[in-house]
Amino acid sequence: MNRLLLFFIIIIAFFLIFYRISSLIPFFNDQGWFYLSARDMLTKGIIPLVGIASSHPWLHQGALWTYLLTLPLLLSRFNPASGAIFTGMLGLGTVILVYFIGKNLFSVRVGLISSFFYATSPLVINNARTAYHTSPIPFFTALLILAFYAWIKGNKKMFPMIIGLLAVLYNFEIATVSLTFVFLLILLYGIRFKKSWAKIWNKKLLFFSAFAWFIPMLPMLLYDTTHGFPQTLKFIAWIGYKVIAATGLYHLHNNSLTDWGQFFKFLYLHTQMLIFIPNGVIALVLLLCGFISLLYLLRKKMFTKDQDVYLLIFVIFLVPLAFVLVGGVASDAYLPILYVPTILILSLFLSNLMRSRIGLIIVSILIFFIGGLNVYSVLSTQYLSTSEYFEKGLGIVPLTEIEKQTNVILVDTKNKKFTIKGIGVYKNLTDNYQYIIYWMHGSLISNSKNVYIIQPEKDYKNTKNSLYSGYGVVITHKIE
Repeated sequence: MNRLLLFFIIIIAFFLIFYRISSLIPFFNDQGWFYLSARDMLTKGIIPLVGIASSHPWLHQGALWTYLLTLPLLLSRFNPASGAIFTGMLGLGTVILVYFIGKNLFSVRVGLISSFFYATSPLVINNARTAYHTSPIPFFTALLILAFYAWIKGNKKMFPMIIGLLAVLYNFEIATVSLTFVFLLILLYGIRFKKSWAKIWNKKLLFFSAFAWFIPMLPMLLYDTTHGFPQTLKFIAWIGYKVIAATGLYHLHNNSLTDWGQFFKFLYLHTQMLIFIPNGVIALVLLLCGFISLLYLLRKKMFTKDQDVYLLIFVIFLVPLAFVLVGGVASDAYLPILYVPTILILSLFLSNLMRSRIGLIIVSILIFFIGGLNVYSVLSTQYLSTSEYFEKGLGIVPLTEIEKQTNVILVDTKNKKFTIKGIGVYKNLTDNYQYIIYWMHGSLISNSKNVYIIQPEKDYKNTKNSLYSGYGVVITHKIE
């Protein structure tokens, strides 16, 4: 029966991830940056050592996503949907990993509830369908949790794998450095209480751990040697400053630039999208109940053989969340680390309510109610691409729309050479258009006087004179 339920969950996840994946997927500017980088790597032999700049321009993401993206682009002859198929496969794999996390750490029931919630979460589904450097993070976070679990259960061979996974995750998104702090806390806990698994001072073990870290970090290290070590030494110093600043002991700047009202609204809406998209209050209540339940279970399991497992889940949820709160940055890139731990905590709470017969019936109905409405919301809004979610800043502009806008330009230019220019919020943010033009074989050059302008619709007074308007964008043409 359990295998049948898991199979059913995998089928649901497969359908939701891959349905209309060639059209109803996001394709925004930063995705275009990576696509252009991967294209240049394949066609020009330009191998990048780092990825796109972060919100702090002196810091870059790693180049690992560019390297991975080259494979689906090569196999598909540069079809932009191929990257989403690749991340979709990782997303499907994460559903299976979440089941094994819940099963191994707690019970089969927790595994099934976790995988079902994960498979039907609107935020998770759209993340899996987005070919972007943050999309693989839940997959590798799930692997990391399993590696942590195996390690604290006595498998010391997992230690190099943990170090390697931390380096891989840092390459995808520098905000995953919070997981390094999770690792340090677990290690210090093991040393403090003289756990056998924390005895890592073995030359062979340390050698393989150093090797596992060095391989994925090699491109960044090569970059750092000629750029003043921003990705390593300066970043470590900056993290130290952020930790000290969070305590209030020292600040370089007196006034915070964070709009805390908008920031907490951002967290609230994303909690809603992760757990129960029809109602944010219900989603938030469920999350709070899950966290309170975890605290209760942690206290209850203290000084028992299960203590290490509950501590693991506690720190792998709380530490990344603390980094998000301290940073105060309303960025989607910071959140994928929390998908798996959040779903796991919620599922553990609901599983504990199912111990009685009446609890089993009521909670089972609740689970299918939440999952069913999430699936309905995803499909009825065409993967959150409707105007309602777009206007909230939570929806997507689908690939077909970018292709439609690009085709308007190509039809109008009649095979002549041209350039595109972004104005307002689109200034220097046209990489997605550039890649689609390349894929559609348009004659794009950088210095043409034949200019197509992409600008925000709200800043353009008379859209009747435009070539195109929609999804907040206006496209116009002029000869300079």
